[in-house]
Amino acid sequence: MSRRLVKEYILIVKGCPPQKDGIVDTWIVRDPADRKRFKAVALSGGSKHEKFGEDTEKNGWKADASGAASAPGKRAVTFYHVVSVYGGYSLVRVRLKTGRTHQIRVHMKFLGCPVLGDAIYSRKDELFPNESLALHSRLLKLRLPGKQGMVAFKAAVPERFKRVLAALKAAYPRSYASPGIKAWEERL
Repeated sequence: MSRRLVKEYILIVKGCPPQKDGIVDTWIVRDPADRKRFKAVALSGGSKHEKFGEDTEKNGWKADASGAASAPGKRAVTFYHVVSVYGGYSLVRVRLKTGRTHQIRVHMKFLGCPVLGDAIYSRKDELFPNESLALHSRLLKLRLPGKQGMVAFKAAVPERFKRVLAALKAAYPRSYASPGIKAWEERL
C-alpha cells in the first residue's frame, strides 16, 4: 500500500550535517535529566536479539525476562537534504517517515546541527540571538477518502524565515548548493 501522508519541512540549522543527503534512524526517548526534552538513541545501541548488558542499559535499553534488550522509546526516521550552506549555517529540507514529538529538532541535535532559534535543544545564537525556531512546515500531502491521488497543501515561507536567509546570504558566500538550487529558492 502506498503512503497516505507526506510531511516536508524546511529549516535553518547551525552547522552542516555530516552528509548532504541522509537518513537519521534512531529511537527517541525522554531525556532522563529533563522530562520536557527528548533525545535520540542510536539503533546500534542494541537490538531485540542482543543480550542485555551494561552498555545497553546506559543507552536506555531495558532487559526483558529472557535477558534480551528491548527498545527504550519509539523509533523515528527522518530523511534530510542539505539545500545550501552559508558560513556556519545550512538550509535543510526534511521529510518524516514517522512523526514523533520534537523529532526533527532531536534528530538535528543528534547530527550536531541544532535548529536555529531552538531554545530547548540549542544555545542562543550569537548572530541571531532573538530568532525564534527556524523550522517551517512547507508541504503536506495526503490521500483523502474518496479521492484518487495525493492532495498537496503548501504553506508560504514566513517573512522572518526569509529575513534570516537574506542575512545569511549577505554575510556569507554560499559554500554549497544542491543541484537545482536556483529554481528551488525561487519557490521560497
